[in-house]
Amino acid sequence: MHRRDANQLSKFAKKERDVTAALADDIRAYAVKRWPTMNHEWRKAKLASLLNMKVRRVRSYWDAEETLSPRQQEVDAIKSLIGAEEEKARVEADRALAERVAELEAQLAFVMSSLAGDQMAASGGAAWGQGEAGNRSHGSASRGGTGNRD
Repeated sequence: MHRRDANQLSKFAKKERDVTAALADDIRAYAVKRWPTMNHEWRKAKLASLLNMKVRRVRSYWDAEETLSPRQQEVDAIKSLIGAEEEKARVEADRALAERVAELEAQLAFVMSSLAGDQMAASGGAAWGQGEAGNRSHGSASRGGTGNRD
């Protein structure tokens, strides 16, 4: 074997190990997040049933064994399982965010209506009590504002 070919094979093997290590990290993080109270053996068995794989094969992914040769079908199944969970979490986060925005909009509308009511009361009171025309139109307002008509 030529030195160049051996170098290319080692690069490929290194890339494959990186992918396997990334899958191992993803699988462990997914399992711990989904089943936080269970032990690793139970998680591996559950993943094996979900992924339609043998427990020994899941353990190879879990431990990122160097001898593991990832099959494309298995990698796709793992990624779709993790991706489906992430999509579900994203949808839930979007729903929670939409609820929070609606809640804040309702609070803002209430504050705006309160401010508008206060402004109306302030401008209405100023129109009634200011100037000669306002006082004459309401009788005794020019005599001290008692409201009694003599």
